[in-house]
Amino acid sequence: MVSKKKAFCDGFTLLEVMIVVVIAVTVTMFAVPSFKKSQARTQYMAASGVLVELATATQMLMEEYPALEISSAAFSSNTPDYSSAPTASTAAAWMLGKQYLGKVDFQSQKYKGYSFSFSTEGTANCGTKCTKAGAIACMVNLNHMTQAYQCAWVSREDGMLHNLEN
Repeated sequence: MVSKKKAFCDGFTLLEVMIVVVIAVTVTMFAVPSFKKSQARTQYMAASGVLVELATATQMLMEEYPALEISSAAFSSNTPDYSSAPTASTAAAWMLGKQYLGKVDFQSQKYKGYSFSFSTEGTANCGTKCTKAGAIACMVNLNHMTQAYQCAWVSREDGMLHNLEN
């Protein structure tokens, strides 16, 4: 007896492959934006911890040197220098040297994509989109799509962290 050959090979039909592709694309459409949002929130949370620490260090600096006037200074130094009284240009390094502030690993003058500024006068300025009256420290990252994660500041009056949502 001669065996009959199968007319079709075992495998997937074009329709089955197309259904799998549609499902994969649909899952990707929802997963990628969610992943990017959670990644942005994680970066914001890490940077806001540094911001609160910077504001506390600035307040400690103001208590030790009440006559020190810094209108707005960028924070990006990792080189401690506390051999003399701080000035506007050496205050960041001085805070690190006195260990008012933990060492922050800045890359290209940014941490987690954020730029930081501080002020003993409550006039910290992080750019035109993030200038808040009474800010002792602020951070800005204009590359974030979510507006709340673009700018944050610590108020001199209440010492609390604020962002564009609140």
